[in-house]
Amino acid sequence: TSPATTSWYLGHQDNSPPKIKRAMKSYLSGIQNKDGGFSSFADYKLMNIPFTLYPLTKVGIKNNLFKNVLEILFQPHWQNTGVGHSQYFPMTDADDTSVALYLMEKYKTIENNDPKYWDSINSYRRDEYYVTYPYEVVSSNMVNLHVFDLFSETHHPDKRQELDKLETYFE
Repeated sequence: TSPATTSWYLGHQDNSPPKIKRAMKSYLSGIQNKDGGFSSFADYKLMNIPFTLYPLTKVGIKNNLFKNVLEILFQPHWQNTGVGHSQYFPMTDADDTSVALYLMEKYKTIENNDPKYWDSINSYRRDEYYVTYPYEVVSSNMVNLHVFDLFSETHHPDKRQELDKLETYFE
């Protein structure tokens, strides 16, 4: 997700497989600004759009256009462990995944509590809290607040059990 790092790597790694070089060139050409420059980081739409819609939805601002955006945004990029902040960054995380699940449930883009989506949050569950990345050992209060909000305001099948666990964590 870093154009600067990608450019450096592309210019200094002559032994990279052709497939990797093509992918780096494709990434750079796809994110180039109209003036020929680059953003510091790109593409962050998997994070920026949900984290913009999240507070709007929390205060009651909803729009059917948002539902279409969410369907187009998440469905092609959803993995067993949810979503991450960018289509170019292979790691998923609990923060992006919990906000995505919250929005998808609020906009009814998850059909019948589809386990394909709901089971993804389990990748981050520990005994009494959630971690940001699947193999992380420490917890983040912000991640756990987003997961708490997910369970408290949606129809997750294990809602009460998960809320009890997180309430213990926050005590």
